[in-house]
Amino acid sequence: MKKFFLFFAAIVLAVGMAACGDDEPEPAGGDSGTETPSQPGDSDDPENPDDPNNPDNPGTATGNYLVVWYSWSGNSKSLAEDLAELTGGELVEIVPAVPYPDYSATAQRYREELAAIENSGIYPEIETTVESFDGYDAVFLCYPLWGARMSTPTQGFLHKHRDKLAGKTLALVCSTASSGIEQTVADARRICPDARLTEALRVYSSQTNQARSLLSDWLERIGITTETQEE
Repeated sequence: MKKFFLFFAAIVLAVGMAACGDDEPEPAGGDSGTETPSQPGDSDDPENPDDPNNPDNPGTATGNYLVVWYSWSGNSKSLAEDLAELTGGELVEIVPAVPYPDYSATAQRYREELAAIENSGIYPEIETTVESFDGYDAVFLCYPLWGARMSTPTQGFLHKHRDKLAGKTLALVCSTASSGIEQTVADARRICPDARLTEALRVYSSQTNQARSLLSDWLERIGITTETQEE
């Protein structure tokens, strides 16, 4: 009887660990499961929001595209590279003036940066500068979700270029472990109120290596022709 009880308890423990295993990713740099962990209070809507904030999708368009990206673990970089290949777009990396360190220090730092943004309107300093967006028909922005918000270096880039992005088509691609991206779209609208935001795309971190089909379908929905479609 005692052996049976111990066996039953082991099964219950194993099932419980498996059920919780995907809730919070391991806090390790380069973890394929996340850019940074979701924080308490994140929404977990299982559906990708098709129209979170009245997106202004353009009609079918071909042209010159800029793919701007920031990545901490590599997921958003991978999405940006796939997007550049699909659209023939030019890649530009967002480089913070002060690099982000290990996981724990980065988590603490972005909380402080979010507080500075909300309380004082102070954004992280960004080295990357785009002199003009005039030659691009659309600007793609690939970034990770940090604590249910747009990553702070990405917000810093938008703030630095907010005047230049006025009137431009801005298409957001967010990498997230599990949470919804509505607040990141709100961040973009707050910083660049005069940009024309399309439908935003959420890509789960677990989907990063198979994201090309998701990106292709999304590009078709927002009316942007890929290089494959042009052939």
